[in-house]
Amino acid sequence: MADANARPVRCAKGHAMDPNWETCSYCEAEQRSNQRTTGAQESFDRQRTVIGSPRPNPPEPQRVTRAMGGPGPAQPGAYAGAGDTRRLAGLLITYTWLPQGQVFKILEGKNFIGSGNISSEADHRPCDILVDDTTMSAEHALILCRQGNYEILDQISSNGTFLGTQMLKANQGTELPNYAEIKTGSTLWTFIMVKPPAGQAARPAPAAAQPPAPSPKEGDTVVR
Repeated sequence: MADANARPVRCAKGHAMDPNWETCSYCEAEQRSNQRTTGAQESFDRQRTVIGSPRPNPPEPQRVTRAMGGPGPAQPGAYAGAGDTRRLAGLLITYTWLPQGQVFKILEGKNFIGSGNISSEADHRPCDILVDDTTMSAEHALILCRQGNYEILDQISSNGTFLGTQMLKANQGTELPNYAEIKTGSTLWTFIMVKPPAGQAARPAPAAAQPPAPSPKEGDTVVR
């Protein structure tokens, strides 16, 4: 029989233990309870993270650096636009700057080719065929169309004007044949003549209307 005055046996956490226990039943019960609570909390946390977590930001699009090409595409000058009433006399075609090609009008009279303004003209207007070609002079060449005759002149350009493989002399007119190959700076051209069919030549401009003669006043002498 156990001594009634003996002190009770306690575990490390202070629970009263039966002297015959090897381990504290109360500590084991608390441990099992804590394990169940911890497992439930972790499961809840995982579920809450999946449901309530913000959506990840979409990746930024990858930037691609593209190499720039050479000089920009050729642009027609303003002088040979819709306001010019000269008759169409030919076409200049180039594939140098755009793969689909570009067409420029050649009109009766002077047609300046260049990358800037015309220094030989008093108004210093832009060239009729204006091209963004850094190897072309501001006023590079001139195509002259008069009464069915076509000539090309180099305007003392820096890199010269070529008709086929021939380099033209400056300010010296050279006959320009149909389908001629021309080079100004880095730009290659094909020239095509445009002539109206027989019987469809340009009509002469109408004569200016004459103002009516004033009515004679009383007392004036009328000569008939």
